[in-house]
Amino acid sequence: MNIQSFASFDDIKDDAVVEIYPPSSAFQATLGNFSTTYDIRWLCAHCQRTEITRLTDLSITPRGGAPLQAVKNGPGEWIVSASLHNLLTQNGVALRPLFKRSDYWSIVPQEFRFCEDIAPARWLDDACPGCEKQSLVRTEMIAGVTHRAERPLTVAKEQIEGIIWGRSPQAFQRFHASSKPRNEPGGPAPCNAWVFGDGIKSRMNIISVPLLKTLMDAGVHDLAFRPVNVI
Repeated sequence: MNIQSFASFDDIKDDAVVEIYPPSSAFQATLGNFSTTYDIRWLCAHCQRTEITRLTDLSITPRGGAPLQAVKNGPGEWIVSASLHNLLTQNGVALRPLFKRSDYWSIVPQEFRFCEDIAPARWLDDACPGCEKQSLVRTEMIAGVTHRAERPLTVAKEQIEGIIWGRSPQAFQRFHASSKPRNEPGGPAPCNAWVFGDGIKSRMNIISVPLLKTLMDAGVHDLAFRPVNVI
């Protein structure tokens, strides 16, 4: 996937933020300490929704030497080469060290929420009998066939004010619900219960357009991006 997949820079140069996509899987870093890095707790007795909190530094294996990499199977985590450390911190990006590594740093995002009720995000299935929430997916129905949505999501303006690098806590994922309770809300969930799949694909990540331009000028050209509707 190249950087022109969804838009050119001229298309978004006057926007506030854009959504970014990770490069191909060959350039995705691998997380090595998921079960010790995160605390995972059940949110609902009937479905697989969990709350995940990062406790310790990531232990990762970078791939391909790319200066900016998504962390495979991490809940929306990204790492950046140490060569970009000063540039990013000078532009307001918060960084965190990695476990026993000095060649890459972890990006600390701000959180925001996209507008759930505006297409192409849509609700799927009946509401869970426990938390009364539905699965949120990013697809479109065209002539009775479900397609992966390519249209931009919508974010409220107040959600992105001041955001340099942001990550939505919401995930696009189908959560299978049970009619009978099977989890203890607030209780620990095993790491294999984290069902968001590949977090970098199921969560929305946005960066400011000036930061994107800064990264492009610094030689980071392996990201795809598309506009974000702001209301």
